[in-house]
Amino acid sequence: MRRDQRGKAGFCLGALRAPKQERWMAVHEDRVQALMVGVGAAFDYEAGNIRRAPMWMQRHNLNGSTALCRTRSGCSSGIL
Repeated sequence: MRRDQRGKAGFCLGALRAPKQERWMAVHEDRVQALMVGVGAAFDYEAGNIRRAPMWMQRHNLNGSTALCRTRSGCSSGIL
């Protein structure tokens, strides 16, 4: 990351998904002089790159289990 002194952002959106974005923000907190907000996969969902969990799963807060199943090491490794 290169520090640009010309412009000063008021906030920085971290869209790397947890926990990558939290790690990135922690490592760069001394270099980024702005409010950092982790937005996870929000942009991917909005762009249609990732399908949302079915509505019944969203209502029961089971969104994470569908995301886990979509990863390489998720359901195929016997986690769920």
